[in-house]
Amino acid sequence: MTTPLDPVIEKIIPLLPLRDPETMTPQSARDALRALAAARGRRSGRRPVASALDTEVKGAAGRLAARVYRVSDRKSPTVVFFHGGGWVAGDLETHDRQARWLAIETGAVVVSVDYGVRRKPASGAFEDAFAAVRDIFSRIAEFGGDHARVGVAGDSAGGIWRRRSRSPAATPG
Repeated sequence: MTTPLDPVIEKIIPLLPLRDPETMTPQSARDALRALAAARGRRSGRRPVASALDTEVKGAAGRLAARVYRVSDRKSPTVVFFHGGGWVAGDLETHDRQARWLAIETGAVVVSVDYGVRRKPASGAFEDAFAAVRDIFSRIAEFGGDHARVGVAGDSAGGIWRRRSRSPAATPG
């Protein structure tokens, strides 16, 4: 017996960026994921936070775009967030909704980093993410964070790199 799809999920499936892999390009995957994120945002609305400010952090090969989400002006725990998107399609905009929810639900300062998903070689994404965590940790007071309460989170591809990482505080240099 087949269980019927939830009506909400049934409406979302046609919007998913699932296309013919023979004709899909990295740009078409980015466009599809952005369209999906925009459609989700229109349905649920943009969750309010006290502030969402664009900034930059250090990556392994240069500056990376980042966005800092705050729900209060008080010193707070900090979560460094890395978006998903298969190391090709995600960015700050496609994962704005997730970063906002993370800030709202945890009360933490969330620093969402647009790490090098489009860099070659593929290890560039890991190197960028690792460098960004180190930079954010070294400047945590600028973001309203607390050295004693720092976490790293990621969605999909943005969560996989963490398995190889070390604590930025324990890493010299």
